[in-house]
Amino acid sequence: MKKSILSMMLVAGAMVLVTGCGGSGSNSKVADDGVFGNLPQVIAEQGDKAVALLDELSKVKSVEEAKAVSEKVQAAEGEAKKALEEAWATLADKEIPADVNPDIPFKVTQAFKLDTEKSKEDKLEFVAYVENTAETYRGFTRNGPDDSSKFNTKNVKVLLVDGDGQPVCTPYRAGYDHAVAEGEDLYAVGSKGKVTVKLKLEPWMAEFMGKTKKFLIVSDESEEYKTTRKATDDADMAYTDKVRELAKQAVEAVKGNVK
Repeated sequence: MKKSILSMMLVAGAMVLVTGCGGSGSNSKVADDGVFGNLPQVIAEQGDKAVALLDELSKVKSVEEAKAVSEKVQAAEGEAKKALEEAWATLADKEIPADVNPDIPFKVTQAFKLDTEKSKEDKLEFVAYVENTAETYRGFTRNGPDDSSKFNTKNVKVLLVDGDGQPVCTPYRAGYDHAVAEGEDLYAVGSKGKVTVKLKLEPWMAEFMGKTKKFLIVSDESEEYKTTRKATDDADMAYTDKVRELAKQAVEAVKGNVK
């Protein structure tokens, strides 16, 4: 087997482990008293193991040593997935409280709960139910309705916030959908809907999730959301760049060391 191919295969496996099941790189910074319990801590611990494997990979001196690390990477992937599933399974019956920004005409009738059927491995989905407190509409253009006083449910987003109500980060995805019986008015006062939050258990999310005490339903047109979304994207990119650099160093080390 050519050592260039071997090195790329090993690093590819290690990168999947780091980016898919990794942590913040320093689990001492991750709290375990938030709404997600010890899940953020588990993400961080798995991340530390993944980064350690990349470091070990960069020091191999032979094909045999490289293959041994490859086996560790494969085993670690399975262990990480199992550890994550066991950690988030403890959230199955837990309610995550939710606040609603004053400009959103919703009343929360059921707090966020984990959808165990749609959640798997490193992807979680939470659902809360709400009721309209004013007439709404759903538009797909930036022009809006004739009555601009109506809230556009297409703009519904969610922020993760800390104990002081300060935004921590934005989730991977969030949105609103109707939850009314057939024939009922979708937009009238009292009509029901659901807000969904999707989370990817990615490395840079561990510290943010550890700080989270509740969810906040907001509009994507609010400055609060825009600012938090940018900060979240920046954190994601910073970690991605860090992993790419680690992977690059590992590839070069394997190419130079494996005889």
